[in-house]
Formats: sequence, structure tokens, C-alpha cells
Amino acid sequence: MKITQHIGFKLALLATLLFIASLFLPAVEVTVLQKFVQFKGWQATRISLSLLTDLDKQPRLLLLSLAAMGNLAFPACLWLLCQARPRWAHIGALIVVAGCLALGLLAPTVLGSPQPTLLYGYHVWIGAFTLLLIAVLAELKWGVVPAQN
Repeated sequence: MKITQHIGFKLALLATLLFIASLFLPAVEVTVLQKFVQFKGWQATRISLSLLTDLDKQPRLLLLSLAAMGNLAFPACLWLLCQARPRWAHIGALIVVAGCLALGLLAPTVLGSPQPTLLYGYHVWIGAFTLLLIAVLAELKWGVVPAQN
């Protein structure tokens, strides 16, 4: 069977395109020195990961940093999804993607006041993880879809 016959892989491809787009779209807007500043997805990730050094002062930022690590987990989940038959790899991808999605949805709630504005890049990012979750579930459920003639 060709890899293009896997419905999960088709969904994963679309999720990957969304994920890549989300890194270059405006994801968050914050107020810095009484001016609105927008950060693209990759910039927001970099800032969130840099907050790991401030966890001793503000432990609530751990959730935000863990959500940013979802950007590192996304390619790993794609690799797990591409493993031909090991069901454990697909189950591992399912766990990681679900965790990243949950962290991504919860992270903005810990930011406090003033609350940043979440822009469309963030929502595309959440959509990419949601679609990847559906892709993994599709692979677990159906695996190979027969070719249509």
C-alpha cells in the first residue's frame, strides 16, 4: 500500500502545514511600556522557553514553557506517526499530542494581568495540534484506507 492511502498521514500533512504557518503568524500581543507589541509564533516560543530561567521567581510560568516545548514535540510526534506498524509509537504520539494540546489551551490562563491578546497564529497552532491528534486517532483506528478507483 502506498503511504498516500493512509488517511492519518494526509491529515498529518495538513497539520504540519498549519503548524509551520503558525510559527510565522502573529500569535500574541502584549503591552510593553504602554505600547502594543505582537510576537510571531516562533518569537513567542523563544520567549516562553527563556522563561525557564525565571521559574524560581514565578513557578506558574512552567506551564507556559511546557506549552512552548510542544513546538519541539510536534516533529517528534510526526516521526512516531510515520513508524510503519508499531502500535506503541502511535499510542506514544497520541499521549504527547494530547498533552501538548492541553498545555497549549491551559497556558494562556496562567499569564495573569494584563492578559495578553491571543492572535490568529495561536489559534492556527492549536488547530495544528488538534488536527494532528485526529490524524493519530485515525491511524490507530483505521490505519490503511483502501485505494479508491
